[in-house]
Amino acid sequence: MSFAVYVLDWVGALKGKSVWVRMYWYEAAGAYRDVVDGAGLPIARRRDGWSFLVADPGDVDVLDRLTLDGEIVLERMAGRLVDAARMMRAYDAAEDLGPRTVAAHAHLEALMGDGAEGDPDEAIYSRMGMGAATWRAVGAAQTAMAASRSRTCDD
Repeated sequence: MSFAVYVLDWVGALKGKSVWVRMYWYEAAGAYRDVVDGAGLPIARRRDGWSFLVADPGDVDVLDRLTLDGEIVLERMAGRLVDAARMMRAYDAAEDLGPRTVAAHAHLEALMGDGAEGDPDEAIYSRMGMGAATWRAVGAAQTAMAASRSRTCDD
């Protein structure tokens, strides 16, 4: 039994280099049954596979957009390629995950605590899947964004 993973490597295109698809495969051979993971399952070994050239530097020079499964991963903006996948992750964190985090914290605090000092903060952070430092950073960023939007709307 084997399992293959294909990876689109577009990072080089941001520096005028090539775009590649890399293929790795994992061999689940009987000889590996003696080495197990924390769940007691045998560990398949990764084997390097192949690299497939998608766009060479000449192609990258004229590339306007690259998509993967319908999602934009590279986009030419102001004459330069931008890592649209990373930009969209940052946007999603700011516009979707950040506000949801604040709402989830308020909801859990109302359910689990009385709103006074000494609420079960660690239990709230654990339910949210983050630590206290992450919550403080996200909360501060959301407060700063709200203040910035308020100033912009008032101008």
